[in-house]
Amino acid sequence: MTQQPAPAEFFGQYYDGRTARVRSVRCTVADGQLRIEGDGIERTETVRDVVLSDQLGSAPRKLTLPDGASIEAPLSAALSQALAQAGGSTSWVARLESRWQHAVLALLASIAVIAAGYFWGLPMATKLVAQRLPAGIIDGIGERTLGALDGNMFKPSSLAPGRQQRLIERVLAMHGEQEALPRHRLLFRQGQMIGANALALPDGSIVVTDQLVALARDDDEVLAVIGHELGHLHHRHALRGLIQGSVVAAVVAWYAGDISAIAVGLPTLLLQTGYSRDFEREADHYGARFLLRNGLSPELLASMLEKLAGAQARAGGRNYLSTHPDTQERAATLRRFRAENG
Repeated sequence: MTQQPAPAEFFGQYYDGRTARVRSVRCTVADGQLRIEGDGIERTETVRDVVLSDQLGSAPRKLTLPDGASIEAPLSAALSQALAQAGGSTSWVARLESRWQHAVLALLASIAVIAAGYFWGLPMATKLVAQRLPAGIIDGIGERTLGALDGNMFKPSSLAPGRQQRLIERVLAMHGEQEALPRHRLLFRQGQMIGANALALPDGSIVVTDQLVALARDDDEVLAVIGHELGHLHHRHALRGLIQGSVVAAVVAWYAGDISAIAVGLPTLLLQTGYSRDFEREADHYGARFLLRNGLSPELLASMLEKLAGAQARAGGRNYLSTHPDTQERAATLRRFRAENG
């Protein structure tokens, strides 16, 4: 005759699931039944009807009863004996956690998932969000950003009005590749300490500094840089970079229509962090095709990149290329593009 195991006892805290009251109870497991006694509590439940939480380190185990009441019991030899007798001591989660090799593998898998989400999932998601943000929000971001730049970084342009108008009219007369140019407006500012620079804001504003115009040999070289900035607009790089750096704020702005949370960070993004290498390559490629379609050579953009790099080196500070990919690599790519498509 098989001898029945002796009843196993453990102690815990009882919660009735309706009030905040906590009562100490003694629990006994025998013959597939859980007996609970103490402080006005006396009840018996079938063990298989009790839901047992997975073991998480040394945290107390939680036993949830059919009516929603629960018992929290600290880990102890008596509790382990009771669980073993009831057949509930090892869930697959608990077995995994009990082996350090499994824990390391789980950690590595979590890191891989997070990394994949950051490097692939987040850029895809930000591109999708940027394409669907309402025009009103985008215009508001651009307006606030330009206001912040005008208040801190820029002064009114001293470039001759006739030169400004000539550049504006030339851009308006140009064509994009198989499509109209992105919605844009060309603005000129005195760049002060940021020097020779050009910025594309999310609302379509392209700001060109007087220093960049002075650095160019002629209007064609200025147009080459503007073509590059049109590429940033076409791909919504500023907006995507801002969203990627401020995901939570961007989602709130999308949902609530409040742009202030993310607009505040765009000047810093544009002037300090720059664009990613992929963004710059996309803008270079767009600029090269823009120039060819309008009867100009990508050599113009390659030449301006080298001039801007030289100006940055002489200034010893932040400039148009200070956060961009390697200038020589980009210029060489543009010249190859000219040779292959010239």
